[in-house]
Amino acid sequence: NIVSFPQPSTFVNGQQTATSPRQVLNVGTAVGLSSGVKIKGHQNNSDYVYVGDSTVTATNGYPLGPSEEIFLEIDQIGSVYIFASPSGTACYIAS
Repeated sequence: NIVSFPQPSTFVNGQQTATSPRQVLNVGTAVGLSSGVKIKGHQNNSDYVYVGDSTVTATNGYPLGPSEEIFLEIDQIGSVYIFASPSGTACYIAS
C-alpha cells in the first residue's frame, strides 16, 4: 500500500562540459535527491557525451547524442559521472 509520495521541495540544474578524464556531474556540490536526475546531451554537441559510474569511458558509458536524454532514479547526483572526448556539454535537472 502506497499512502503518499513525498514531493521534492527544491531542485538543481545546470550545464557541464564533459572532457577526458571523466568527471562528476554537478561537480563541487553534494546534493541529495528525492526523485532523480534527467541528463541531456546539449543540442550543439558534435559527438556523444557518455554517462555512467566512476569508471565511465566511451567504451562502457551510456551514449547521449545531441538532444538525447536519460532519466536516472538515484539519490545522489555525485554518483553520476560524464565523459566526452574531446569535449561535449551535458545539461541536467534534478530533484
